[in-house]
Amino acid sequence: MSRGLRIVHSNRLEALAAALAELVRAEPGDPLTPERIVVPHRAVGRWLSLELARALGIAANLEFELPAGFAWSVMRGAVPGLPTEQPFAPAQLRWRIHEVLPRFAEEEREGRAVRRYLADGDPRKRFALADRLARVFDRCVVYRPDWIRAWDGGDAPNWQARLWRRVVDAEGSAAHWVGAIDAFRGAIEGGTRPGGWPRRATFFAVPALSPSYLDVLGAIGRRIDLRLFVLNPCREYWGDIYSRREIGRRAEGEDPAERYLTEGNELLAAWGRSGRDTFDSLVEVAGDDGEERFVRPDGVHRLAAVQRDVLDLRLASEGAANAEPAAGPGASDDSVRIHVCHSPVREAEVLHDRLLGLFDAHPDIGPADVLVLAPSLDVYGPAVEAVFGAAARIPFHVARRRSAASPAVRAFFELLAMRRSRLGAEAVLAPLDAEAVRARFGIAASDLPAIRDWVREAGIRWGVDAGHRAAEGLPATGDHAWRQGLRRLLLGYALPDPNELFAGVVPCPPRAGGFEPGADEADLLGRFVTWCESVFALRDRLEEERPPREWARVLDEELGRFFD
Repeated sequence: MSRGLRIVHSNRLEALAAALAELVRAEPGDPLTPERIVVPHRAVGRWLSLELARALGIAANLEFELPAGFAWSVMRGAVPGLPTEQPFAPAQLRWRIHEVLPRFAEEEREGRAVRRYLADGDPRKRFALADRLARVFDRCVVYRPDWIRAWDGGDAPNWQARLWRRVVDAEGSAAHWVGAIDAFRGAIEGGTRPGGWPRRATFFAVPALSPSYLDVLGAIGRRIDLRLFVLNPCREYWGDIYSRREIGRRAEGEDPAERYLTEGNELLAAWGRSGRDTFDSLVEVAGDDGEERFVRPDGVHRLAAVQRDVLDLRLASEGAANAEPAAGPGASDDSVRIHVCHSPVREAEVLHDRLLGLFDAHPDIGPADVLVLAPSLDVYGPAVEAVFGAAARIPFHVARRRSAASPAVRAFFELLAMRRSRLGAEAVLAPLDAEAVRARFGIAASDLPAIRDWVREAGIRWGVDAGHRAAEGLPATGDHAWRQGLRRLLLGYALPDPNELFAGVVPCPPRAGGFEPGADEADLLGRFVTWCESVFALRDRLEEERPPREWARVLDEELGRFFD
């Protein structure tokens, strides 16, 4: 097998998956050695494993990795002194900056700007500044490695650079991305034979790679077989197209045509900037254009027309002039639709109904063929889980960050989110999906359908009580709040006549699944009430202000309260 970096381009993921299957079939690897495949997201890895299984009959011993993790593990093979985890990742770096900021601000000259910003002593501003700086430093490490090298070498033109030096002095420059790359290059050029490197590795549909990452890939590709299967929407060269805003800025009042500034396709120019830069750099690193497996979109609907315009790098007006005839007068074209909704929950409801209609109209399409993208899973994830989970008609999976992949970890973050939550019905029930939480409160997975029925029958919507709603700036009413609903459920069990009012409260017998309330159901209702009151008490405890070390102790105590 020849070593080197080779590229396969296509505008369809299915075509790229078929090309990868051909490679695995033609050049099978050691059955005891994992096939290392780098994907942009774990969900893409799951889809790709299914496609390979369809094409090959079996897909086994596949190791899917994310780009940063793959590069770091490979560099550690050549530089054993690198730490296992990246200590300069934003999530870790912000706490290091948070610790350094007070001492840095005390410096008469260097910390003047930071001292002015933190003068009021607000601890939230200190954390927000540390978080923002961690993200800025991360972008500099990835896209401005020359700045980082200069800062590490002692050049400190501004206070940000001097703060960076403080953080690096505590960890060592080799621990961050730029330092690791430099150490890696030195080891490779020094003749070090990397240990534990794979015979080959595959990158599949990774949309954008930084210049420094491409340099690492070039070095790796000189020693192993490296294949890149690139999702490229256009079969023409589109490295020199610009958006209208870029053209206006670059033209500087001159005729754009005289400066060879072209737009190409409007959508590609406006949305494909990161991909454009990556493709240009890939061709430069690989030394050739690679193999092409483009597929021309069929059909006369709007989506196919847009895809053909992008594929052929032509303006929408040019595509309309050469458009294929429509399906016929009055033909419906819903291939591209825009829905305007008033909230994320309503968006999820519309999505659910549209998918049901899609499955009914096209029996060959199933839930496994659908990928839903969202700008923020922190916002849309709970909405999708509430709507799709309540309907229980479409199987679904929310692809969360790795830190929230475990149900227990996800439940912990959901509990912490209670402080800013309106405590909607599904938000309070969501942590019970974790087995460790259910075990702590004596609730079984088989009890959850009954509990959800109780919540629905009791009319519980959101809010602890009238006081909670008043704090949210709404009328102080306890109707459809948690405490009113729990009182209704308890009265429904305790009173012999469920139609009898008690202190103005309508009882709600806790019936679900066809059973009448009995001893077992009373125990379950009691455990559920204990869970709810624990959540309400946690919300109050989270309102208190504490220093970080005290928060670590308190959160450790909460683990004991909520997890078995």
